[in-house]
Amino acid sequence: MRKHLVVILVVTLLGGWAGAADFPLEWKTFTTEEAPHVPGGGAVGGLYFKRPGHVTNEPKAVSRKPLYGAQRFREGAPLVTYRLDESKGTARGYDRLIFDLNNNGDLRDDPAFAGTSMARPKPLPGWIVFGPIEPETEKTAGLLPSRVYAIVELQSDELALFANRDTASGILRLHSAGYLEATVEIDGAREKVGLVDRTRNGRLTGGSAEAGDGQYLPLDGSDALLRDRNGSGCFDLNLCETESDWPADLAAFGANIYRISLAKDCRSVHLERYTGPTGRLKIAEHPERVHLVRLERQLANGRAMPFAPVLIEGTAVVPAGTYEFRSCALVARMPDGSTAMTWGMLGDPKERIEIEAGQTKALRCGPPLEIRIDASKTLGRSAGRNAEPVRQIDLGAALIGTAGEQYIWSLRGVNATPEVKPPRFRVFDENGSEIGSGQFEYG
Repeated sequence: MRKHLVVILVVTLLGGWAGAADFPLEWKTFTTEEAPHVPGGGAVGGLYFKRPGHVTNEPKAVSRKPLYGAQRFREGAPLVTYRLDESKGTARGYDRLIFDLNNNGDLRDDPAFAGTSMARPKPLPGWIVFGPIEPETEKTAGLLPSRVYAIVELQSDELALFANRDTASGILRLHSAGYLEATVEIDGAREKVGLVDRTRNGRLTGGSAEAGDGQYLPLDGSDALLRDRNGSGCFDLNLCETESDWPADLAAFGANIYRISLAKDCRSVHLERYTGPTGRLKIAEHPERVHLVRLERQLANGRAMPFAPVLIEGTAVVPAGTYEFRSCALVARMPDGSTAMTWGMLGDPKERIEIEAGQTKALRCGPPLEIRIDASKTLGRSAGRNAEPVRQIDLGAALIGTAGEQYIWSLRGVNATPEVKPPRFRVFDENGSEIGSGQFEYG
């Protein structure tokens, strides 16, 4: 078994710092619980009851309804067949996965991976996590280990209903099984960061060697930059996406901004103090509720770069320029003393934000929030064999922030706090009499 190990060194930079520093990177593996939340997994394969013709041999399945499919471990790589089986018998739960890792059509000479089931809030299907898995044909591709987790989502608990259909009965996604981690300690700010090969192409840098300064290359904007923003000691990957960024040329740590790049050998991340003009961004209302905002910095060449400023008491230092507000994370203290968070996104920015050098610009986002109710009359069918047309009212509710961003209703708990239940509602007629009540189905 190969080990990819680089000794971690925490660097403390004091008053004589020259403006740039390197921080060693170490390979880490995600846990099974973290695997479904790892950024990426764009490639999806289906799960079918029909066995592919190129599978020539396989071990006898325990289940009478094994599932099959094919997936590529990397873009451009050959398709690799897999089979999902139930080790305890039919309808007892799918928990064994075989990949044709040597791609010879024979599943008998490949290992079977045991799965771990993970429940999700209803009505979402649960996950079955397998791995880490390392494909034989990919061990030498790229600079990074090619190990992956396989995440299975089944469409129904009663899969026998689909046994005679050609439609997929579930999906299988591949996520990177590990990441490169460094501890950045710079100008009084200390934070753990990670780099994930989101695209699973074996690289974390974008462009060619000429794109950097020779020793360092820019980060690939298609990958993921993890940040332990809440100082928990780990990356809370299911926390409203607040600890996973799209990499860009600039990143904020504490009260300062830095150019960020990666050494060609992927052994260190490089930070260099940004010396361009800066201004300040200030949250206009209730700054104590705003945990994080994401912006897009508009460049002169027409492109846009993501930028997430560090808010200190509702104010952040940002490079001077033109921005668009994209999203916002809100935090609140719950009645039981726990902390919860929700995430809002703005699909179509209403206006651009101009931040001039040395000036402060107010940003309106977050609270006070508005609940917008959408009601429509539709014609449905009554239950039973003799179904008749009935008039029904469909209700929807949107939680809108001051910038027009729409928030998810399901609050995410911090430090394993359970999700908050979907809100209830009551309906009144024009005379103020209650005529109905209920709870939103999906939150």
